[in-house]
Amino acid sequence: MDGVLVANELVDYSNREGKECLLFKVEFEKAYDKVSWNFLRYMMRRMGFGIRWMRWMESLVFTSNMSVLVNGSPTKEFGVERGLRQGDRISRFLFVVVAEGLKVLVGKAVENGDFMSCNVNGNFFIDILQFVDDTLLVGNGSWNHLWAIKAVLRGFELVSGLGINYHKSKLIGININPHFLEETTSFLSCRTEAKEFNFLSGSNPRRISSWRPLLENIKRRLNSWKGRWLSFGGRITLLKPILSSLAIFTLSFYKAPKKIIKEINKMQSNFLWGGFGGDQESLLGASNALWFRMLKARYADVKLCAAAGVKNFVKKSSRSVWWSDILALGKKLPEEFFAKSCKFRVGLGYSISFWHARWLDEGIIKDIFSDLFALSLLQDASIGGMGGWIDDVWHWGDLDILNPTVTGSTTDVNRLMLLLPAPVHSPGSTDTTSWLHTGDGIFSVSSCYKVL
Repeated sequence: MDGVLVANELVDYSNREGKECLLFKVEFEKAYDKVSWNFLRYMMRRMGFGIRWMRWMESLVFTSNMSVLVNGSPTKEFGVERGLRQGDRISRFLFVVVAEGLKVLVGKAVENGDFMSCNVNGNFFIDILQFVDDTLLVGNGSWNHLWAIKAVLRGFELVSGLGINYHKSKLIGININPHFLEETTSFLSCRTEAKEFNFLSGSNPRRISSWRPLLENIKRRLNSWKGRWLSFGGRITLLKPILSSLAIFTLSFYKAPKKIIKEINKMQSNFLWGGFGGDQESLLGASNALWFRMLKARYADVKLCAAAGVKNFVKKSSRSVWWSDILALGKKLPEEFFAKSCKFRVGLGYSISFWHARWLDEGIIKDIFSDLFALSLLQDASIGGMGGWIDDVWHWGDLDILNPTVTGSTTDVNRLMLLLPAPVHSPGSTDTTSWLHTGDGIFSVSSCYKVL
């Protein structure tokens, strides 16, 4: 899902900002069958796998023998020097180790200035996304970049044993000149996609038409079993993998219109009870991970903003449809739920709201001194912006209260000043958050669910 999120946001950002972006979906030829064992050994050594682990791999992976059946009789066994066993649970992890070699090659090409990454808001750069044997190369539309793609892929082919199936590989250009895109497909011997790849938003997911391909796919799969003699249990068993493989992945990321959910349920119910085919699914999923850095680059530090009770920190026209749907979920939560469930540990204090965030043991200042907050001219100020350092000593500044002579205001100001400590401050210190509903202060989905 990390890769899906980053790719979706990148495409949406490029479309909205008019940025040039070229995406190349790489298809490997019989990926698992062609992995070079020598290269796999090399990569594991470079990645720091120990001697004992390497011995295990020699026993489990690198000692295969095969024979061929000729007229029903096996030939003499011969050794194998490449390939990973399909279905072996460890094969997927070993393939990831091999694929890491491609990531390193791309990184070197970026370092040399040959491979041109795409950037988001000038501070987040993306060049390759990988998930097992799914690989997406990302960059700008230039001939230097295309030559870099070809050189990197050819080099990877030679060292890893993996061949690139260019005819099945796909290319998509965002704000790329159509004539250049046509020449690019010829240069790479690949094909272009009229719509974005399956895991990107080909169109607005709020439109019914965007979901038609999924509905047709489910209908086709279920229809192929229509009329067969299946027991009730057999139909349930058949529905589970179809729903799992076709719908759950999409529903895990996009919010489907109610009409689409009803249509999927209707097809499955008809199949289950009569011949052609659950419950409604709602599977939207809740660091320094790639997806977090992408969201931070586009929409600011969302974790700090949510914990501080800050809303609409990016204008609506600049948000992707997916992100707008995520924000819409918060409308059904109790008022400032996250802000009241988090406590800040103050570093420099510039990312923490003085009034809205919970950083005092006594609670949120806005709630404790509601009358004072209503008179403040600095309602959106950060902690760091409410004072300053003089000779390494912190001094709180004027709270900038409107009409301070209002009855009770002076008393409230004095009470508040007595509560305010000097922020914890050291060079380079950062503001952090602590989740109040777990013992260790680390957020978990289960604890949030229980509280709600």
